[in-house]
Amino acid sequence: MKIAILGALGFLGRELSHSLARQGHEVTGFVLHQPPLQPEGFLCRPISSLKGREISPDDDFDVVINLAARRSTKSNPLSEAIVREFTFDIPKDFILRASGAGTLVLNASTYIQNFEGVDGRTVDSYGAAKQDLTRFLMDESEILGFKTLDLYLFTIYGHGDRPSHLVPSLISAAKKREGISLSPGHQLMNLMHVEDVVRNFTKAIFTKDQFSYRRHFIWQEHYFTVRSLVSSIESIAHVNIDCLWGEKPYAGHEMFEPWKIPMSQIPSFESQISLEQGLKKLWSEE
Repeated sequence: MKIAILGALGFLGRELSHSLARQGHEVTGFVLHQPPLQPEGFLCRPISSLKGREISPDDDFDVVINLAARRSTKSNPLSEAIVREFTFDIPKDFILRASGAGTLVLNASTYIQNFEGVDGRTVDSYGAAKQDLTRFLMDESEILGFKTLDLYLFTIYGHGDRPSHLVPSLISAAKKREGISLSPGHQLMNLMHVEDVVRNFTKAIFTKDQFSYRRHFIWQEHYFTVRSLVSSIESIAHVNIDCLWGEKPYAGHEMFEPWKIPMSQIPSFESQISLEQGLKKLWSEE
């Protein structure tokens, strides 16, 4: 298959692109600017080179995957305009240019874009932009002739994740015997190893069902607190992590009781790496 991926050099994107290329698919990653070095195994091009099918019939992709987004954080604050550009405007333009009648679009959404699982109840500019992209795909898939699988993720972890994210930060604190500032830690979370996410995305590209838009979630319904996660890492590492509980406030979109999930789990869902296995793997790799 010919597969186009926006966000191919990101955490999930690299894993997915390499995996699909190893399986023999013709993978093209799209980025804002031409990278100085091409990644091994697949081609990477700037979005500006993608002119649209009516102009460039060579770009006739079977599958188009959007993994792109940017979120404002305290460590890396971004304006609402930039968040919207990278989370809605650029992905929308990419999907319109790369897709045509018969194309399968896989869009990576996030569960927390809708607070308490309620459609449209967004809490920040990132969630609002993600939700607007979902609405665009719902409205336009049938009109424009492509079909969309909107795949909702909770939290992904694994080798190559950003050092500032929770799991890498906890493992780093454990290895360096350093203190780490955390929220009170009673919020519920869910973790899925990046290799399992890739496994389920790969299955999704072979869907043969006829539809215009469909959405599914990709995670196991097993939730635990941040405090429980810390205990798991401490047990695996045989060290105590110096957690400064409550030094950081809650962000405001945390889940303290399981939210409703207004969609079904992806068919043939598969998870091969348990949390314990994934954490042990990360501990030995870092």
